[in-house]
Parts: sequence; C-alpha cells; structure tokens
Amino acid sequence: MRTSARIRRAGSRACSRTIERVAPDSLVFEIQSSIDDGAAGPAAPDRSTKLMLEALESDDPARRAAALHDLGGIVAMFPENPYHRVSYAFALSGNSRADEALAEVRKAASVAGTEHNIHFNLAQIFLICGEQDDGRRHLDLANEYATTDEERADVAGIAEQYGLP
Repeated sequence: MRTSARIRRAGSRACSRTIERVAPDSLVFEIQSSIDDGAAGPAAPDRSTKLMLEALESDDPARRAAALHDLGGIVAMFPENPYHRVSYAFALSGNSRADEALAEVRKAASVAGTEHNIHFNLAQIFLICGEQDDGRRHLDLANEYATTDEERADVAGIAEQYGLP
C-alpha cells in the first residue's frame, strides 16, 4: 500500500511537471490545489461553476469546448459529486448536447441525497432537455427538501414556467 501511494505521488508529480511545461495556464493546477486527500475542496465547486458559465456564455467556440472538456475532467476526478455533474449537465444542455446532459443528470440523480439545490437543478436540466416526468419528480423533491419560503417559491416558479401542475 505504501509503495503504490509513493508511485502515485511520483507519477502525479511527473504529470504535473509535464502539464506545467506544455500548458502552464492549465486549469488542472487550480483544480489540483483544491484537492485534499482525494476530496473536493471548497474551491472545486466554484471552479466547476465558472467553467459551466464559460461553456454557456463564451462567444469563442474553442473556449466553450475547452470549458466542457475541463468540466468533464472534474467529473472524472469526482464522480460521486453531484454538484460537478450538475454543472457539466447544464453546460452540455446549453451546447445542444441534450443526450449527454441527460446521461450526466441521471448519474447525478443517483447520488443526489436530500439537498434542495441539487434536486432543484436536476429538475431544471430534465425540463430543459424535455423530460417532464423526471423534472416534476425532482421539483417535488426540491420542494420536500426546501428549508425556506424562498426555496419553495423558486420551485413554484419553475413549475409555472414549464406549465407543470
């Protein structure tokens, strides 16, 4: 076990040196600095949100593609983190990749837990991609897990926007 950990660290350092040499501005370094013992640190969700916005709002197709690629990398690093999957799914849906967005959102739903925000966002992605039943189910869960009147009002607003009962 110790040997494999040493080998992983050595391989990671070599990989980092290579990336630093060929792509010194890579987002990998920012992501890497947010990792503590294999868990996403507080900066990682912020990074995935920034990448999602870049993938949705950039006028430069290359920047959009790079942001999508980097989001996919974050999801690969933290497959059990529903926040990263939601960010990736939003970005995919906004780039006319609904099938891929649905695949990601279904994976996120399987690890969503009992957080209002996750189910609220899952509902929106399902609805954006035309999946009314799944969208409604996650809106219901978001409403169930809501802790404030504002969160419940947000759920009602999305339901009204999509013409859901």
